[in-house]
Amino acid sequence: MKAVMQKYKKMILIIIIVSLFGVIAYGNSPYQDTLKIYENETIDGDLIVAVNHATNEGNIKGDWITAGQQIRHLGMIGGDLIAAASQIFVDGNVRGNLRLVAREVIIGGGEINRNASIFASNVGLEEDTILDGSLHVYAGDLALRGFVGGDIIGGVGNAVISGTVKGNINLSVDKIYLEPGAYIEGNLTYISEEEQYIDTKLVKGNIEYQPTRTRSHLQRGLENIARRIRRVINLLQILFLISYIILGLFLIKFFKKPLNRATQLIDDQSGISVLLGLGFLFLVPIGAILLMVTIIGIPISILALALYGILVYLAKIPVALWLGKKIIRDESRYYTSFIVGNLLIATVSLIPYGGKLLSVGITALGMGSTLIVIKKYYNKEYDI
Repeated sequence: MKAVMQKYKKMILIIIIVSLFGVIAYGNSPYQDTLKIYENETIDGDLIVAVNHATNEGNIKGDWITAGQQIRHLGMIGGDLIAAASQIFVDGNVRGNLRLVAREVIIGGGEINRNASIFASNVGLEEDTILDGSLHVYAGDLALRGFVGGDIIGGVGNAVISGTVKGNINLSVDKIYLEPGAYIEGNLTYISEEEQYIDTKLVKGNIEYQPTRTRSHLQRGLENIARRIRRVINLLQILFLISYIILGLFLIKFFKKPLNRATQLIDDQSGISVLLGLGFLFLVPIGAILLMVTIIGIPISILALALYGILVYLAKIPVALWLGKKIIRDESRYYTSFIVGNLLIATVSLIPYGGKLLSVGITALGMGSTLIVIKKYYNKEYDI
């Protein structure tokens, strides 16, 4: 399972990249509480929305890209379904791909014409589910009762299979069970600490067991703890990305003019913005620490560090908006531009070694442009 956890970030990167290059906006709607597309309703083109609870019973002709608490798809999607939520339920048709990140994913029926990539704690494909392509899955538990026309690749804790798989299965698992009624037409290859009992009648191809390296009970325990910690960290990273998008949409709604001016400064004074931002990033913490040597300086230092933290946290928002505008090339689509830019920044931050350095540069650029805007408002060079 160690190899499984190393693949989690790759899975997130795939989802983000697919989201980025598949984005075409539907409207300018920011975060909403609920969304329902009724049975007789049709959405021409793509639908991008951040929402608490979303249900689609109608027809989305393009992609549906969404984030929220609960996502339910019961109708038709002409493109891909790309979603991040606590719970995702699919019981409709998808002519494209599934790209899902959630705590729980249940595919209760319908037909998916291409591939599915799923990252979740629990994944279930029920009996009426038809997946024409392959399934790439990284989960705690997988229950497969439906039909998969391609391969199954990935890593899970416990895999229970009672459906049909036309292709090969290649999984890293703790436990794998093939129940009566299961049938695998290809080969079954599984990596596990212990060899599992597999009924050969249920597998048409070859069965191959690949053992993991021998470890002591202490090593297994420590690796299990580390694995759980990494799972929590990965989940928190996903939740952070979703919450940051939602926060950015709200700030754009209420502070559109200042953010737009910050993006203009990135165009006009990018060099100055980066230098100012780098100075702020590194000098403010040093100054705050030096202030703590005096009693009077302690509250000033705490206040400075609090404001510093807020500015660092928000610094990437104007850069994300600026990047999105360069990609979308439509000045009126603020919300879509921000989502696209934010996904691009998130993708860049996953690049080994260089990603962290680029992330610092992006933060400095956003920080510098924000400070210049604040100064211009203070000097009344900008009207409110």
